[in-house]
Amino acid sequence: MTTLTTAPFNYLFDDVVYARVSATNVYGFGSVSPASAATGVSIKGVPAQMTSPTEDLALSTDTALTLHWLPLTGTDAGNSDVIAYSLYWDEGDATRASADTPLSDALITTFAVTGVTGGTPYRFRVRARNIYGPGAFSAATTVVPSDAPGKTEIATVQLTDAAQTSVHITWPEPDAHSSAITRYEVLFLKADGGYAEETTHCDGSQASIVSSRLCSVPMGSIRDLTSLPRDSLIRVKVRAFNARGTGAFSEVNTVGSSIETEPTNLSVVSIDVPSTSNVATRVVWTSLTGSARGGKNVAVASYEVYWDQATNGVTWVSLTNTSSLYTDLTGLSGGVTYKFKVRAYNKYGEGPFTSVVSVQTS
Repeated sequence: MTTLTTAPFNYLFDDVVYARVSATNVYGFGSVSPASAATGVSIKGVPAQMTSPTEDLALSTDTALTLHWLPLTGTDAGNSDVIAYSLYWDEGDATRASADTPLSDALITTFAVTGVTGGTPYRFRVRARNIYGPGAFSAATTVVPSDAPGKTEIATVQLTDAAQTSVHITWPEPDAHSSAITRYEVLFLKADGGYAEETTHCDGSQASIVSSRLCSVPMGSIRDLTSLPRDSLIRVKVRAFNARGTGAFSEVNTVGSSIETEPTNLSVVSIDVPSTSNVATRVVWTSLTGSARGGKNVAVASYEVYWDQATNGVTWVSLTNTSSLYTDLTGLSGGVTYKFKVRAYNKYGEGPFTSVVSVQTS
């Protein structure tokens, strides 16, 4: 082949070689044959430079890499079958001038590299070889081993703000597998069995939440989102995202804070007849207990009494706000009807008023 590509023939790569033949004997040369057909042999050479190898993300992790490259055929292969592809790397040594350590030399187009270190850059290059020799190396590809995040551990759900009216959701940082976590998804279990995000206060794409792994959601927002009844456990699950994909959801928490509300309606409010006279009366009621306080762990802060000032229920004003279970009213007029109603307060606000109770002073 080298004879044909040098003087006096000077064939170029991929040129078709033409030849004619004549025979000779003791009487001389015979006629020359016609030129060979254009389908004859072409000038061959080493393979062309290959394109850079690429990482197969579907098969790679932060501890193992899979590289693949495009095969060469036809003129790119030097008009001769490729007999091997040679893959080289730098073993993760950034001080080397190039990827100069052989990894593989075989007729394959995919190779798995194990034992790599997540987050460390590795350089790879490849070249093809045929019977005439190796072609030029491809440009180097730099690959940093990484993977999708690991499974997030169970989140903690608890009331921890100063007013104890917002729910804090916190979770441990999962294994990022050498690719920075870019966002979290926090889902709340609803009464219908489905899950939903609360993006107003717990948007897991916010940088502050990504870094702190904490979001604080008002109890009222959780009630509206989940439609869960009072004293139901607030249950969440969390997963992480990075450039390589999505981690698995955490298990749903089985302990933590429960749904809390304003107090319910007071069931009993009445007038204490022995304490009633022409000029005074006493309004009494029964305390709220248990879940009626707004939740089994919620305390009633006070009770507020309203009266109509003898306006037949037209003009209501607050009479008192007290932690007691009764209130006395003096300075009344005899023979006049007065009306009263009561509601309870807890840390979330006021409950509904009771039904109206009336007394005629006498």
